[in-house]
Amino acid sequence: DMFRAPPEGLRARANALDDRRALRLHSDERCVLSCDAAMTIGDDDPASSAIPGELYITDARVAFVPRDPTSTSAYACEYRCLALHAISREDDRYGSGGCVYCQIDGGADAPSAPTTTNADDANDDEPYDEDDPVTAHVRFVPKDATTLEEIYRAMSEGSLLNPDPDAERFDDDDDEFLEDDDEAHAREAALERLDKLLVVDDEVEALMKRDPGRFED
Repeated sequence: DMFRAPPEGLRARANALDDRRALRLHSDERCVLSCDAAMTIGDDDPASSAIPGELYITDARVAFVPRDPTSTSAYACEYRCLALHAISREDDRYGSGGCVYCQIDGGADAPSAPTTTNADDANDDEPYDEDDPVTAHVRFVPKDATTLEEIYRAMSEGSLLNPDPDAERFDDDDDEFLEDDDEAHAREAALERLDKLLVVDDEVEALMKRDPGRFED
Protein backbone atom coordinates (compact mmCIF):
# COMPACT_ATOMS: atom_id res chain seq x y z
CA ASP A 1 0.00 0.00 0.00
CA MET A 2 1.81 3.14 -1.17
CA PHE A 3 -0.23 5.36 1.18
CA ARG A 4 0.81 3.66 4.43
CA ALA A 5 2.70 5.72 7.02
CA PRO A 6 6.47 5.83 6.49
CA PRO A 7 8.89 4.63 9.17
CA GLU A 8 9.41 7.45 11.67
CA GLY A 9 13.11 6.80 12.15
CA LEU A 10 15.11 8.04 15.14
CA ARG A 11 13.10 11.05 16.28
CA ALA A 12 13.35 13.54 19.13
CA ARG A 13 10.62 12.94 21.71
CA ALA A 14 9.76 15.86 23.97
CA ASN A 15 9.12 15.35 27.70
CA ALA A 16 10.54 11.84 27.44
CA LEU A 17 12.40 11.88 30.77
CA ASP A 18 11.24 11.32 34.32
CA ASP A 19 12.27 13.31 37.42
CA ARG A 20 15.57 11.40 37.60
CA ARG A 21 16.31 12.30 33.95
CA ALA A 22 15.94 8.66 32.98
CA LEU A 23 13.88 7.53 30.00
CA ARG A 24 10.18 7.54 30.83
CA LEU A 25 8.86 4.09 29.94
CA HIS A 26 5.39 3.33 28.62
CA SER A 27 3.06 1.47 30.96
CA ASP A 28 3.68 -1.87 29.25
CA GLU A 29 7.35 -1.26 28.39
CA ARG A 30 10.35 -2.93 30.03
CA CYS A 31 13.93 -1.69 29.96
CA VAL A 32 16.26 -4.53 29.00
CA LEU A 33 19.57 -2.66 29.11
CA SER A 34 20.95 0.83 29.68
CA CYS A 35 24.53 2.07 29.56
CA ASP A 36 26.73 5.12 29.09
CA ALA A 37 27.41 5.60 25.39
CA ALA A 38 28.01 8.11 22.63
CA MET A 39 25.87 8.35 19.51
CA THR A 40 27.05 9.40 16.06
CA ILE A 41 24.93 9.84 12.95
CA GLY A 42 26.35 9.71 9.45
CA ASP A 43 30.02 9.20 8.65
CA ASP A 44 31.45 12.37 10.17
CA ASP A 45 34.47 12.24 12.43
CA PRO A 46 33.14 10.99 15.79
CA ALA A 47 35.54 13.27 17.64
CA SER A 48 33.44 16.24 16.48
CA SER A 49 30.01 14.68 16.02
CA ALA A 50 29.67 12.19 18.89
CA ILE A 51 26.86 12.95 21.32
CA PRO A 52 27.44 11.63 24.87
CA GLY A 53 24.51 10.24 26.78
CA GLU A 54 22.66 7.13 27.92
CA LEU A 55 21.58 4.32 25.59
CA TYR A 56 18.38 2.45 26.44
CA ILE A 57 17.33 -0.84 24.88
CA THR A 58 13.75 -1.71 25.80
CA ASP A 59 11.41 -4.44 24.63
CA ALA A 60 9.64 -1.88 22.40
CA ARG A 61 12.27 0.55 21.08
CA VAL A 62 15.84 1.81 21.03
CA ALA A 63 16.31 5.18 22.75
CA PHE A 64 19.15 7.58 23.47
CA VAL A 65 19.14 10.34 26.09
CA PRO A 66 21.77 13.05 25.45
CA ARG A 67 23.73 14.25 28.44
CA ASP A 68 22.20 17.72 28.31
CA PRO A 69 20.85 18.99 31.65
CA THR A 70 18.69 21.60 29.91
CA SER A 71 16.82 19.12 27.73
CA THR A 72 13.95 16.75 28.51
CA SER A 73 14.03 15.12 25.09
CA ALA A 74 15.14 11.65 24.06
CA TYR A 75 15.78 10.17 20.64
CA ALA A 76 13.92 6.93 20.02
CA CYS A 77 12.93 4.58 17.23
CA GLU A 78 10.66 1.56 17.05
CA TYR A 79 12.17 -1.77 16.09
CA ARG A 80 10.36 -1.75 12.73
CA CYS A 81 12.65 1.15 11.77
CA LEU A 82 15.78 -0.77 12.76
CA ALA A 83 16.67 -2.21 9.36
CA LEU A 84 20.09 -3.51 10.37
CA HIS A 85 22.30 -3.72 13.45
CA ALA A 86 25.75 -5.22 13.82
CA ILE A 87 28.92 -5.02 15.88
CA SER A 88 31.66 -3.13 14.05
CA ARG A 89 35.30 -3.14 15.10
CA GLU A 90 36.85 -2.13 11.79
CA ASP A 91 36.86 1.66 12.21
CA ASP A 92 39.28 2.71 14.95
CA ARG A 93 37.77 6.20 14.95
CA TYR A 94 35.09 4.77 17.24
CA GLY A 95 37.57 3.42 19.76
CA SER A 96 39.51 0.21 19.98
CA GLY A 97 36.49 -1.59 21.40
CA GLY A 98 34.23 -0.90 18.42
CA CYS A 99 30.60 0.17 18.18
CA VAL A 100 27.12 -1.06 17.35
CA TYR A 101 26.32 0.07 13.82
CA CYS A 102 22.65 0.56 12.86
CA GLN A 103 20.76 1.44 9.71
CA ILE A 104 17.53 3.17 10.65
CA ASP A 105 14.73 3.59 8.11
CA GLY A 106 13.07 6.98 8.21
CA GLY A 107 16.19 9.01 8.97
CA ALA A 108 17.15 10.58 12.28
CA ASP A 109 16.80 13.78 14.29
CA ALA A 110 19.87 14.84 16.24
CA PRO A 111 22.07 17.91 16.63
CA SER A 112 23.99 18.32 13.34
CA ALA A 113 22.83 14.89 12.24
CA PRO A 114 23.14 14.27 8.50
CA THR A 115 20.97 11.67 6.81
CA THR A 116 21.18 10.07 3.40
CA THR A 117 18.25 10.14 1.01
CA ASN A 118 17.58 9.31 -2.60
CA ALA A 119 15.18 12.21 -2.90
CA ASP A 120 16.27 15.81 -3.41
CA ASP A 121 13.55 17.18 -1.17
CA ALA A 122 11.32 15.47 1.35
CA ASN A 123 7.61 16.22 1.09
CA ASP A 124 5.31 14.97 3.84
CA ASP A 125 2.30 15.41 1.55
CA GLU A 126 3.59 12.90 -0.99
CA PRO A 127 2.79 9.20 -0.62
CA TYR A 128 5.52 7.13 1.00
CA ASP A 129 7.56 5.29 -1.60
CA GLU A 130 9.41 2.19 -0.41
CA ASP A 131 11.81 2.55 -3.35
CA ASP A 132 12.85 6.05 -2.21
CA PRO A 133 13.83 5.53 1.43
CA VAL A 134 15.58 7.82 3.89
CA THR A 135 18.16 5.91 5.91
CA ALA A 136 20.25 7.08 8.85
CA HIS A 137 23.58 5.44 9.62
CA VAL A 138 23.85 5.49 13.40
CA ARG A 139 26.60 4.20 15.67
CA PHE A 140 26.37 3.65 19.40
CA VAL A 141 29.76 3.60 21.12
CA PRO A 142 29.46 2.28 24.69
CA LYS A 143 31.84 3.63 27.32
CA ASP A 144 32.47 0.04 28.39
CA ALA A 145 33.34 -1.92 25.25
CA THR A 146 32.52 -5.21 26.98
CA THR A 147 28.81 -4.33 26.70
CA LEU A 148 28.85 -4.47 22.87
CA GLU A 149 27.65 -8.07 22.78
CA GLU A 150 24.90 -7.32 25.33
CA ILE A 151 23.67 -4.35 23.30
CA TYR A 152 23.62 -6.42 20.12
CA ARG A 153 21.74 -9.30 21.79
CA ALA A 154 19.21 -6.92 23.36
CA MET A 155 18.51 -5.30 19.98
CA SER A 156 18.18 -8.73 18.36
CA GLU A 157 15.69 -9.89 20.99
CA GLY A 158 13.72 -6.66 20.67
CA SER A 159 13.54 -7.08 16.89
CA LEU A 160 12.23 -10.62 17.31
CA LEU A 161 9.58 -9.41 19.75
CA ASN A 162 8.47 -6.66 17.37
CA PRO A 163 8.39 -8.06 13.81
CA ASP A 164 7.73 -5.65 10.98
CA PRO A 165 4.11 -6.20 9.83
CA ASP A 166 5.10 -5.19 6.30
CA ALA A 167 7.76 -7.92 6.24
CA GLU A 168 5.11 -10.44 7.31
CA ARG A 169 2.87 -9.16 4.50
CA PHE A 170 5.66 -9.71 1.99
CA ASP A 171 6.21 -13.23 3.38
CA ASP A 172 2.51 -13.95 2.84
CA ASP A 173 2.83 -12.62 -0.71
CA ASP A 174 5.82 -14.93 -1.25
CA ASP A 175 3.77 -17.90 -0.01
CA GLU A 176 0.98 -16.99 -2.42
CA PHE A 177 3.55 -16.71 -5.23
CA LEU A 178 4.90 -20.17 -4.40
CA GLU A 179 1.37 -21.57 -4.40
CA ASP A 180 0.72 -19.91 -7.77
CA ASP A 181 4.02 -21.31 -9.05
CA ASP A 182 3.00 -24.83 -7.99
CA GLU A 183 -0.32 -24.41 -9.75
CA ALA A 184 1.49 -23.26 -12.91
CA HIS A 185 3.71 -26.37 -12.86
CA ALA A 186 0.63 -28.54 -12.40
CA ARG A 187 -1.03 -26.87 -15.38
CA GLU A 188 2.09 -27.39 -17.50
CA ALA A 189 2.18 -31.09 -16.59
CA ALA A 190 -1.49 -31.45 -17.46
CA LEU A 191 -0.91 -29.76 -20.81
CA GLU A 192 1.99 -32.13 -21.55
CA ARG A 193 -0.26 -35.09 -20.81
CA LEU A 194 -2.89 -33.63 -23.11
CA ASP A 195 -0.28 -33.16 -25.85
CA LYS A 196 0.65 -36.83 -25.60
CA LEU A 197 -3.00 -37.79 -25.86
CA LEU A 198 -3.35 -35.59 -28.92
CA VAL A 199 -0.43 -37.41 -30.56
CA VAL A 200 -2.16 -40.73 -29.96
CA ASP A 201 -5.35 -39.29 -31.38
CA ASP A 202 -3.48 -38.27 -34.54
CA GLU A 203 -2.14 -41.81 -34.93
CA VAL A 204 -5.60 -43.23 -34.45
CA GLU A 205 -6.95 -40.82 -37.03
CA ALA A 206 -4.29 -41.92 -39.54
CA LEU A 207 -5.10 -45.58 -38.93
CA MET A 208 -8.78 -44.87 -39.38
CA LYS A 209 -8.08 -43.25 -42.74
CA ARG A 210 -6.06 -46.27 -43.91
CA ASP A 211 -8.49 -48.87 -42.51
CA PRO A 212 -11.88 -47.28 -41.75
CA GLY A 213 -13.41 -50.56 -40.62
CA ARG A 214 -10.71 -51.39 -38.09
CA PHE A 215 -12.32 -49.50 -35.22
CA GLU A 216 -15.90 -50.46 -35.92
CA ASP A 217 -17.67 -52.59 -33.31
